[in-house]
Amino acid sequence: MVAFIGDGSANYGITALWTAAQYGIPVVFVILNNGTYGALRGFAAKLNALDAPGLDVPGIDFVSLAAGYGVDADRAESLEKLRDCFTKALASDGPTLIEVPITTVSPF
Repeated sequence: MVAFIGDGSANYGITALWTAAQYGIPVVFVILNNGTYGALRGFAAKLNALDAPGLDVPGIDFVSLAAGYGVDADRAESLEKLRDCFTKALASDGPTLIEVPITTVSPF
């Protein structure tokens, strides 16, 4: 099982990592990290409220958070590293998190 999620959304349910670790669920969490709440930023734009606080969440280290919850994790800053991380994660019997730094792209 593979779960793709943005960094902003991941913050709402980060404790899922603990559950996956405790029950040994072989899931691969891929967190696309652009340092912002993209959905909230989109809503703020629609409401002409781009000066709303808390839309940016830079510097969150999901690899360290995962380790704290007992989940193997790595950061993939290149396509080659992503392939290596993904191959290793799919072979694992437990949960794995792969953090992928990306640029900010708004769908709005």
